[in-house]
Amino acid sequence: MERNKINGWLIPTLSLALVVGMAMAACAGSPPKPNLQQSTLIESLGPDGVRVKAAGEGKDAGKALDDARLSAIIYAKDQIITTPEERAAFAAKEGDFYANAKQFITAEDADLLSRVKQPNGKIRVEKIFVVNPMKVQTWLSDRGIIAAKKDIVGAIGNPIIMVLPEEAAKGQQWAGFAATAIQRHLTAKRYEVKVADQAQNMQSLTGALRDLKGHLDDVAALIAMQSGADIYIKYNVDLTARQVGSDTVGKASATVNAFETTTARALGSATGFSRERSVSDRNILVEEAIVDAIDKVLNNVDAYWKEDAVNGIQYRLIFAGDFTTQKGRASRDAIVRSLRQIAKTTKPILSTDKTQDFQIWGTQKDYFEVKDALQDAYAKNFKGTGPAPELIDEQLFSKMLMFKVE
Repeated sequence: MERNKINGWLIPTLSLALVVGMAMAACAGSPPKPNLQQSTLIESLGPDGVRVKAAGEGKDAGKALDDARLSAIIYAKDQIITTPEERAAFAAKEGDFYANAKQFITAEDADLLSRVKQPNGKIRVEKIFVVNPMKVQTWLSDRGIIAAKKDIVGAIGNPIIMVLPEEAAKGQQWAGFAATAIQRHLTAKRYEVKVADQAQNMQSLTGALRDLKGHLDDVAALIAMQSGADIYIKYNVDLTARQVGSDTVGKASATVNAFETTTARALGSATGFSRERSVSDRNILVEEAIVDAIDKVLNNVDAYWKEDAVNGIQYRLIFAGDFTTQKGRASRDAIVRSLRQIAKTTKPILSTDKTQDFQIWGTQKDYFEVKDALQDAYAKNFKGTGPAPELIDEQLFSKMLMFKVE
Protein backbone atom coordinates (compact mmCIF):
# COMPACT_ATOMS: atom_id res chain seq x y z
CA MET A 1 0.00 0.00 0.00
CA GLU A 2 2.77 2.42 1.03
CA ARG A 3 4.69 1.61 -2.15
CA ASN A 4 1.64 2.37 -4.29
CA LYS A 5 1.25 5.73 -2.54
CA ILE A 6 4.85 6.57 -3.26
CA ASN A 7 4.50 5.53 -6.89
CA GLY A 8 1.25 7.47 -7.16
CA TRP A 9 3.02 10.61 -5.98
CA LEU A 10 6.35 10.05 -7.70
CA ILE A 11 5.17 9.34 -11.25
CA PRO A 12 3.07 12.51 -11.71
CA THR A 13 5.81 14.57 -10.07
CA LEU A 14 8.48 13.17 -12.39
CA SER A 15 6.20 13.65 -15.40
CA LEU A 16 5.59 17.27 -14.45
CA ALA A 17 9.31 17.87 -13.94
CA LEU A 18 10.08 16.30 -17.29
CA VAL A 19 7.53 18.47 -19.10
CA VAL A 20 8.79 21.64 -17.39
CA GLY A 21 12.39 20.70 -18.14
CA MET A 22 11.66 20.05 -21.79
CA ALA A 23 9.81 23.33 -22.07
CA MET A 24 12.69 25.23 -20.48
CA ALA A 25 15.20 23.52 -22.74
CA ALA A 26 13.09 24.35 -25.79
CA CYS A 27 12.87 28.00 -24.75
CA ALA A 28 16.59 28.16 -24.04
CA GLY A 29 17.47 26.61 -27.38
CA SER A 30 14.91 28.47 -29.52
CA PRO A 31 16.63 30.79 -32.00
CA PRO A 32 15.47 34.43 -31.97
CA LYS A 33 12.75 35.48 -34.42
CA PRO A 34 11.26 38.95 -34.74
CA ASN A 35 7.84 39.42 -33.14
CA LEU A 36 6.59 42.33 -35.24
CA GLN A 37 8.63 42.00 -38.46
CA GLN A 38 8.01 45.66 -39.31
CA SER A 39 10.69 47.64 -41.14
CA THR A 40 10.47 50.35 -43.80
CA LEU A 41 13.11 52.06 -45.92
CA ILE A 42 13.89 55.67 -45.10
CA GLU A 43 16.73 56.23 -47.56
CA SER A 44 19.53 54.48 -49.38
CA LEU A 45 23.05 55.51 -48.43
CA GLY A 46 24.73 53.71 -51.33
CA PRO A 47 25.73 50.10 -52.06
CA ASP A 48 26.78 49.44 -48.45
CA GLY A 49 23.99 50.97 -46.43
CA VAL A 50 20.26 51.62 -46.07
CA ARG A 51 18.52 53.53 -43.29
CA VAL A 52 15.41 51.74 -42.10
CA LYS A 53 12.80 52.40 -39.45
CA ALA A 54 12.08 49.21 -37.50
CA ALA A 55 9.64 48.31 -34.76
CA GLY A 56 10.08 45.76 -31.99
CA GLU A 57 8.07 44.37 -29.10
CA GLY A 58 9.12 42.76 -25.82
CA LYS A 59 8.37 42.37 -22.15
CA ASP A 60 10.65 45.35 -21.42
CA ALA A 61 12.35 48.12 -23.42
CA GLY A 62 15.57 46.13 -23.79
CA LYS A 63 13.80 43.08 -25.22
CA ALA A 64 11.73 45.32 -27.50
CA LEU A 65 14.91 46.98 -28.83
CA ASP A 66 16.49 43.59 -29.51
CA ASP A 67 13.34 42.66 -31.43
CA ALA A 68 13.54 45.90 -33.43
CA ARG A 69 17.07 44.99 -34.50
CA LEU A 70 15.77 41.69 -35.87
CA SER A 71 13.05 43.55 -37.76
CA ALA A 72 15.62 46.00 -39.19
CA ILE A 73 17.54 43.32 -41.07
CA ILE A 74 14.33 41.92 -42.60
CA TYR A 75 14.20 44.79 -45.07
CA ALA A 76 17.63 43.97 -46.55
CA LYS A 77 16.90 40.23 -46.52
CA ASP A 78 13.61 40.63 -48.39
CA GLN A 79 15.27 42.67 -51.16
CA ILE A 80 17.80 39.88 -51.78
CA ILE A 81 15.73 36.71 -51.38
CA THR A 82 13.27 36.76 -54.27
CA THR A 83 12.56 33.20 -55.46
CA PRO A 84 10.52 30.41 -53.82
CA GLU A 85 13.62 28.19 -53.73
CA GLU A 86 15.60 30.87 -51.87
CA ARG A 87 12.77 31.41 -49.37
CA ALA A 88 12.63 27.68 -48.66
CA ALA A 89 16.41 27.52 -48.16
CA PHE A 90 16.30 30.53 -45.85
CA ALA A 91 13.53 29.02 -43.70
CA ALA A 92 15.90 26.23 -42.69
CA LYS A 93 18.53 28.68 -41.46
CA GLU A 94 16.59 31.75 -40.37
CA GLY A 95 17.40 31.13 -36.70
CA ASP A 96 21.12 31.49 -37.39
CA PHE A 97 20.42 34.58 -39.50
CA TYR A 98 18.56 36.41 -36.75
CA ALA A 99 21.09 35.28 -34.15
CA ASN A 100 23.71 37.23 -36.15
CA ALA A 101 21.58 40.36 -36.56
CA LYS A 102 24.11 42.73 -34.99
CA GLN A 103 26.78 41.96 -37.58
CA PHE A 104 24.50 43.37 -40.32
CA ILE A 105 23.71 46.61 -38.46
CA THR A 106 26.42 49.24 -38.85
CA ALA A 107 24.76 52.07 -36.90
CA GLU A 108 21.63 53.03 -35.03
CA ASP A 109 20.21 56.33 -33.80
CA ALA A 110 20.94 57.24 -30.21
CA ASP A 111 17.29 57.86 -29.35
CA LEU A 112 14.09 55.88 -29.86
CA LEU A 113 11.46 57.28 -32.19
CA SER A 114 8.73 55.98 -29.90
CA ARG A 115 8.13 53.81 -26.85
CA VAL A 116 4.59 52.68 -26.05
CA LYS A 117 3.15 50.23 -23.54
CA GLN A 118 0.73 47.92 -25.34
CA PRO A 119 -2.63 46.66 -23.98
CA ASN A 120 -1.00 43.23 -23.60
CA GLY A 121 1.51 44.72 -21.20
CA LYS A 122 4.45 44.51 -23.62
CA ILE A 123 6.59 47.44 -24.71
CA ARG A 124 6.66 48.51 -28.37
CA VAL A 125 9.54 50.65 -29.66
CA GLU A 126 10.59 52.21 -32.97
CA LYS A 127 14.11 53.15 -33.91
CA ILE A 128 16.21 53.97 -36.99
CA PHE A 129 19.03 51.61 -37.98
CA VAL A 130 21.62 51.49 -40.75
CA VAL A 131 21.83 48.01 -42.31
CA ASN A 132 24.55 46.82 -44.70
CA PRO A 133 22.86 44.85 -47.53
CA MET A 134 26.21 43.61 -48.87
CA LYS A 135 26.94 41.86 -45.57
CA VAL A 136 23.49 40.27 -45.66
CA GLN A 137 24.05 39.12 -49.24
CA THR A 138 27.45 37.64 -48.39
CA TRP A 139 26.04 35.76 -45.39
CA LEU A 140 23.22 34.30 -47.51
CA SER A 141 25.48 33.30 -50.42
CA ASP A 142 28.14 31.77 -48.12
CA ARG A 143 25.45 29.40 -46.80
CA GLY A 144 24.09 28.51 -50.23
CA ILE A 145 20.74 30.23 -49.65
CA ILE A 146 21.22 32.43 -52.70
CA ALA A 147 23.54 32.05 -55.64
CA ALA A 148 26.72 34.05 -55.20
CA LYS A 149 27.00 37.01 -57.55
CA LYS A 150 30.10 35.47 -59.13
CA ASP A 151 28.11 32.30 -59.95
CA ILE A 152 25.39 34.28 -61.73
CA VAL A 153 28.01 36.31 -63.56
CA GLY A 154 29.80 33.09 -64.49
CA ALA A 155 26.58 31.69 -65.95
CA ILE A 156 25.39 34.63 -68.06
CA GLY A 157 27.52 37.64 -67.13
CA ASN A 158 26.41 40.86 -65.50
CA PRO A 159 23.55 42.67 -67.22
CA ILE A 160 24.51 45.62 -69.38
CA ILE A 161 22.27 48.52 -68.39
CA MET A 162 21.56 51.58 -70.51
CA VAL A 163 20.45 54.79 -68.82
CA LEU A 164 18.21 57.24 -70.70
CA PRO A 165 16.22 60.31 -69.65
CA GLU A 166 12.44 60.35 -69.95
CA GLU A 167 11.03 62.68 -72.61
CA ALA A 168 10.15 65.25 -69.93
CA ALA A 169 13.72 65.26 -68.66
CA LYS A 170 15.29 66.39 -71.93
CA GLY A 171 17.05 69.73 -71.68
CA GLN A 172 16.74 69.97 -67.91
CA GLN A 173 19.83 71.33 -66.18
CA TRP A 174 20.00 68.37 -63.82
CA ALA A 175 19.55 65.65 -66.50
CA GLY A 176 23.25 65.11 -67.17
CA PHE A 177 24.11 65.04 -63.50
CA ALA A 178 21.30 62.56 -62.78
CA ALA A 179 22.62 60.22 -65.49
CA THR A 180 26.12 60.46 -64.03
CA ALA A 181 24.79 59.73 -60.53
CA ILE A 182 22.99 56.62 -61.78
CA GLN A 183 26.07 55.46 -63.68
CA ARG A 184 28.30 55.97 -60.64
CA HIS A 185 25.90 54.10 -58.36
CA LEU A 186 25.41 51.17 -60.76
CA THR A 187 29.14 50.91 -61.42
CA ALA A 188 29.76 50.67 -57.68
CA LYS A 189 27.41 47.69 -57.68
CA ARG A 190 29.43 46.01 -60.47
CA TYR A 191 27.01 46.61 -63.34
CA GLU A 192 28.21 47.57 -66.80
CA VAL A 193 26.53 50.87 -67.66
CA LYS A 194 25.95 52.85 -70.83
CA VAL A 195 24.56 56.38 -70.75
CA ALA A 196 22.68 57.53 -73.82
CA ASP A 197 21.13 60.73 -75.08
CA GLN A 198 17.82 59.70 -76.60
CA ALA A 199 17.72 62.40 -79.28
CA GLN A 200 21.25 61.79 -80.52
CA ASN A 201 20.87 58.02 -80.54
CA MET A 202 17.57 58.19 -82.40
CA GLN A 203 19.34 59.90 -85.28
CA SER A 204 21.88 57.08 -85.47
CA LEU A 205 19.36 54.23 -85.55
CA THR A 206 19.75 52.00 -88.56
CA GLY A 207 16.93 51.61 -91.04
CA ALA A 208 16.42 48.01 -89.96
CA LEU A 209 15.85 49.05 -86.36
CA ARG A 210 13.49 51.82 -87.41
CA ASP A 211 11.40 49.14 -89.08
CA LEU A 212 11.09 47.47 -85.69
CA LYS A 213 8.81 50.20 -84.36
CA GLY A 214 5.91 47.87 -84.97
CA HIS A 215 7.52 45.33 -82.66
CA LEU A 216 9.03 47.65 -80.08
CA ASP A 217 7.01 50.83 -79.66
CA ASP A 218 9.37 52.35 -77.10
CA VAL A 219 12.12 54.26 -78.89
CA ALA A 220 14.34 53.76 -75.84
CA ALA A 221 14.12 50.00 -76.40
CA LEU A 222 15.40 50.47 -79.96
CA ILE A 223 18.31 52.55 -78.73
CA ALA A 224 19.13 50.01 -76.02
CA MET A 225 18.89 47.21 -78.58
CA GLN A 226 21.38 48.91 -80.85
CA SER A 227 23.81 49.47 -77.97
CA GLY A 228 23.66 45.83 -76.84
CA ALA A 229 22.09 46.57 -73.45
CA ASP A 230 20.17 43.81 -71.65
CA ILE A 231 18.13 46.25 -69.59
CA TYR A 232 17.39 49.93 -69.98
CA ILE A 233 16.44 52.41 -67.30
CA LYS A 234 14.53 55.65 -67.88
CA TYR A 235 14.54 58.39 -65.28
CA ASN A 236 12.96 61.71 -64.42
CA VAL A 237 13.43 64.11 -61.52
CA ASP A 238 11.10 66.71 -60.05
CA LEU A 239 12.56 69.55 -57.98
CA THR A 240 10.42 71.64 -55.64
CA ALA A 241 11.22 74.53 -53.31
CA ARG A 242 9.37 76.45 -50.62
CA GLN A 243 10.05 79.22 -48.18
CA VAL A 244 10.49 78.32 -44.51
CA GLY A 245 11.02 81.54 -42.59
CA SER A 246 13.96 83.28 -44.19
CA ASP A 247 15.31 80.07 -45.76
CA THR A 248 14.45 78.41 -49.06
CA VAL A 249 14.34 74.64 -48.69
CA GLY A 250 14.31 72.22 -51.59
CA LYS A 251 13.32 68.62 -52.16
CA ALA A 252 13.75 66.22 -55.08
CA SER A 253 11.73 63.21 -56.15
CA ALA A 254 13.01 60.83 -58.80
CA THR A 255 11.12 58.29 -60.87
CA VAL A 256 13.07 55.34 -62.28
CA ASN A 257 11.64 52.66 -64.58
CA ALA A 258 13.49 49.51 -65.69
CA PHE A 259 12.68 47.52 -68.83
CA GLU A 260 13.77 44.33 -70.56
CA THR A 261 15.43 45.40 -73.80
CA THR A 262 14.34 42.59 -76.11
CA THR A 263 10.61 43.07 -75.42
CA ALA A 264 10.36 46.48 -73.67
CA ARG A 265 8.62 44.61 -70.82
CA ALA A 266 8.51 46.62 -67.59
CA LEU A 267 10.64 45.06 -64.84
CA GLY A 268 10.05 47.57 -62.10
CA SER A 269 9.24 51.15 -61.22
CA ALA A 270 10.09 53.19 -58.15
CA THR A 271 10.06 56.71 -56.81
CA GLY A 272 12.82 58.00 -54.57
CA PHE A 273 13.00 61.11 -52.44
CA SER A 274 15.62 63.38 -50.99
CA ARG A 275 15.39 64.98 -47.59
CA GLU A 276 13.93 68.49 -47.62
CA ARG A 277 16.56 71.02 -46.63
CA SER A 278 18.40 74.15 -47.61
CA VAL A 279 21.37 73.44 -49.90
CA SER A 280 23.44 75.62 -52.19
CA ASP A 281 23.74 72.88 -54.83
CA ARG A 282 20.47 71.27 -55.90
CA ASN A 283 22.37 68.39 -57.50
CA ILE A 284 22.84 67.04 -53.97
CA LEU A 285 19.07 66.63 -53.73
CA VAL A 286 18.92 65.09 -57.22
CA GLU A 287 21.51 62.44 -56.35
CA GLU A 288 19.80 61.56 -53.06
CA ALA A 289 16.47 60.99 -54.81
CA ILE A 290 18.02 59.10 -57.74
CA VAL A 291 19.99 56.72 -55.50
CA ASP A 292 16.90 56.08 -53.38
CA ALA A 293 14.84 55.17 -56.47
CA ILE A 294 17.51 53.15 -58.27
CA ASP A 295 18.11 50.88 -55.28
CA LYS A 296 14.41 50.00 -55.14
CA VAL A 297 14.33 49.17 -58.88
CA LEU A 298 17.52 47.10 -58.74
CA ASN A 299 15.75 44.58 -56.54
CA ASN A 300 13.46 43.81 -59.50
CA VAL A 301 16.38 43.80 -61.93
CA ASP A 302 18.37 41.33 -59.82
CA ALA A 303 15.35 39.05 -59.40
CA TYR A 304 14.77 39.08 -63.17
CA TRP A 305 18.45 38.40 -63.86
CA LYS A 306 18.56 35.47 -61.45
CA GLU A 307 15.56 33.89 -63.17
CA ASP A 308 17.20 34.36 -66.57
CA ALA A 309 20.39 32.73 -65.29
CA VAL A 310 18.42 29.49 -64.97
CA ASN A 311 17.10 29.67 -68.54
CA GLY A 312 20.26 30.90 -70.26
CA ILE A 313 21.12 33.98 -72.29
CA GLN A 314 18.22 35.78 -73.90
CA TYR A 315 18.00 36.73 -77.58
CA ARG A 316 15.34 38.15 -79.88
CA LEU A 317 15.11 36.74 -83.43
CA ILE A 318 12.97 38.25 -86.19
CA PHE A 319 12.49 36.67 -89.61
CA ALA A 320 11.09 38.58 -92.60
CA GLY A 321 9.79 36.78 -95.68
CA ASP A 322 6.73 35.52 -97.52
CA PHE A 323 5.28 32.77 -95.35
CA THR A 324 2.06 32.34 -97.35
CA THR A 325 3.49 30.00 -100.00
CA GLN A 326 4.09 26.29 -99.55
CA LYS A 327 7.85 26.84 -99.44
CA GLY A 328 7.39 29.80 -97.11
CA ARG A 329 5.38 27.70 -94.66
CA ALA A 330 8.03 24.98 -94.83
CA SER A 331 10.66 27.61 -94.02
CA ARG A 332 8.61 28.80 -91.04
CA ASP A 333 8.30 25.24 -89.73
CA ALA A 334 12.04 24.69 -90.19
CA ILE A 335 12.75 27.87 -88.23
CA VAL A 336 10.52 26.73 -85.36
CA ARG A 337 12.09 23.25 -85.24
CA SER A 338 15.59 24.74 -85.37
CA LEU A 339 14.96 27.19 -82.55
CA ARG A 340 13.62 24.41 -80.36
CA GLN A 341 16.81 22.47 -80.98
CA ILE A 342 19.33 25.23 -80.36
CA ALA A 343 17.56 26.97 -77.45
CA LYS A 344 16.69 25.86 -73.92
CA THR A 345 13.43 27.81 -74.12
CA THR A 346 11.56 29.32 -77.09
CA LYS A 347 8.74 31.86 -76.85
CA PRO A 348 6.81 32.95 -79.99
CA ILE A 349 6.00 36.67 -79.93
CA LEU A 350 4.43 37.32 -83.34
CA SER A 351 3.51 35.26 -86.39
CA THR A 352 2.14 36.88 -89.57
CA ASP A 353 2.30 36.29 -93.30
CA LYS A 354 5.42 38.48 -93.46
CA THR A 355 7.05 38.17 -90.05
CA GLN A 356 8.05 35.50 -87.53
CA ASP A 357 9.22 36.88 -84.19
CA PHE A 358 10.70 34.83 -81.33
CA GLN A 359 12.34 35.25 -77.97
CA ILE A 360 14.79 32.48 -77.01
CA TRP A 361 17.03 31.55 -74.10
CA GLY A 362 20.13 29.58 -75.00
CA THR A 363 23.59 28.56 -73.93
CA GLN A 364 25.29 30.42 -76.79
CA LYS A 365 27.69 33.06 -75.51
CA ASP A 366 27.05 35.60 -78.29
CA TYR A 367 24.88 36.28 -81.32
CA PHE A 368 27.48 34.80 -83.72
CA GLU A 369 27.09 31.42 -82.03
CA VAL A 370 23.31 31.77 -82.25
CA LYS A 371 23.49 32.64 -85.95
CA ASP A 372 25.80 29.75 -86.83
CA ALA A 373 23.79 27.20 -84.81
CA LEU A 374 20.51 28.39 -86.31
CA GLN A 375 21.66 28.38 -89.93
CA ASP A 376 23.14 24.88 -89.55
CA ALA A 377 19.96 23.53 -87.95
CA TYR A 378 17.71 25.28 -90.47
CA ALA A 379 19.40 23.62 -93.44
CA LYS A 380 18.81 20.21 -91.85
CA ASN A 381 15.23 20.89 -90.73
CA PHE A 382 13.80 22.19 -93.99
CA LYS A 383 11.31 19.57 -95.25
CA GLY A 384 9.90 21.38 -98.28
CA THR A 385 10.45 20.52 -101.94
CA GLY A 386 13.56 21.79 -103.64
CA PRO A 387 16.36 23.75 -102.01
CA ALA A 388 15.59 25.62 -98.78
CA PRO A 389 15.14 29.39 -99.04
CA GLU A 390 18.27 31.09 -97.81
CA LEU A 391 18.38 32.42 -94.23
CA ILE A 392 20.25 35.71 -94.63
CA ASP A 393 21.39 37.57 -91.55
CA GLU A 394 20.56 41.22 -92.22
CA GLN A 395 21.25 42.84 -88.85
CA LEU A 396 23.07 41.35 -85.88
CA PHE A 397 22.99 43.14 -82.56
CA SER A 398 24.09 41.94 -79.16
CA LYS A 399 20.61 40.74 -78.20
CA MET A 400 18.73 40.81 -81.49
CA LEU A 401 19.20 38.98 -84.78
CA MET A 402 17.22 39.89 -87.90
CA PHE A 403 17.01 37.52 -90.84
CA LYS A 404 15.55 37.66 -94.31
CA VAL A 405 14.14 34.42 -95.71
CA GLU A 406 14.40 34.31 -99.52
